[in-house]
Amino acid sequence: MKLFAEYNRLNLTVMAAVLLFSGVVYYLLLNHILIHELDKDLMEKRQKIEAYAAKHATLPAFEDLDDVQVFYAQVPSAAEESLSAFVGRYDPEEAKVHGYRQLVYTQAFAGKYYRITIFKPVEGVQTLLRVITGITFCAMLLIIGLSVLINRMVLRKLWQPFYEMVGALPSWSLSKKQPPSFPETDVDEFILLKDRLNATITRVQQEHRSLLQLAKIEHQQFCTVAPVNVKEKIEEKVQQLQALWHHNNLEVTTRLQPVTLSTNPELMDLLLNHLLNNATRHNIPGGALCITLTPGCLTVENTGGEKPLDDTRLFRRFYKEEQHNQNRGIGLSIIREICTQTGITLKYSFAGQRHVFSLMFP
Repeated sequence: MKLFAEYNRLNLTVMAAVLLFSGVVYYLLLNHILIHELDKDLMEKRQKIEAYAAKHATLPAFEDLDDVQVFYAQVPSAAEESLSAFVGRYDPEEAKVHGYRQLVYTQAFAGKYYRITIFKPVEGVQTLLRVITGITFCAMLLIIGLSVLINRMVLRKLWQPFYEMVGALPSWSLSKKQPPSFPETDVDEFILLKDRLNATITRVQQEHRSLLQLAKIEHQQFCTVAPVNVKEKIEEKVQQLQALWHHNNLEVTTRLQPVTLSTNPELMDLLLNHLLNNATRHNIPGGALCITLTPGCLTVENTGGEKPLDDTRLFRRFYKEEQHNQNRGIGLSIIREICTQTGITLKYSFAGQRHVFSLMFP
């Protein structure tokens, strides 16, 4: 089921439940208010009857009481006052039964007791209740319909960057140098998604390049040999990585002596790239990195984990010391393969809470 369909299904279900519940509560509350007003009118009519009788020493005529019907009947004694919810009375003129709200009480007058019954029709109240409820129900249905329509339009617009990002992925391949073009958005979650996608694509591209490099090295496609100034190469790499080291707050120390090797320049460039990148990637914030170059050896030390790595598997392809590490373990495989083809001896050691990679030149 698509996201919008699932959202609309849940949204309509919740709205229907809310509409049903609120409609019942609204109807009961409105009915209670209208009946209360009806009872209030009956009590006001009673007060008018009592005031009229006290002033004129007689009970008022029926026609003076508007839409309220009043009946007087003499009784031998006082009776208990009662207020009935609804009473049906037959109207011979219309040949139908009408509903009334009824108030019955006893009043002493001129030494006699009279039972006074006051009726007021409820049909007007019921009609008003039905009209108000119907209008309100229709208005709520209209609001829900507009809400669903607006939500659909707004959500489709809000989610458009997501669908564009997802749609851009199938048309992209590793053969393309540039990452896919993702749309600009102001939504924080989509910005985070775009950043994660770009980071993942960049990492995949790097791993793809590393695998291609490793394949070329294994097939001995770097055959050209020339004098390489190792010190200058290292200084060049240090300059390139300076901003990254500063960002990671790494303390970098270099002790470089002039060294020239007769080897393939591209292989030496790859070797130094992966060696220094490995020491940077697996370092800790605020850690240290030390590069030492002597005529017979290049040593790269970096702080990192508190225990040594498994040197029996360290240089295997796709080896990872930790399962949650996103690095695929290709860089050290490339370093080992380059060292094998150039006659350099590669060693790993762990001393003073530092990981040490030593390259002994032939």
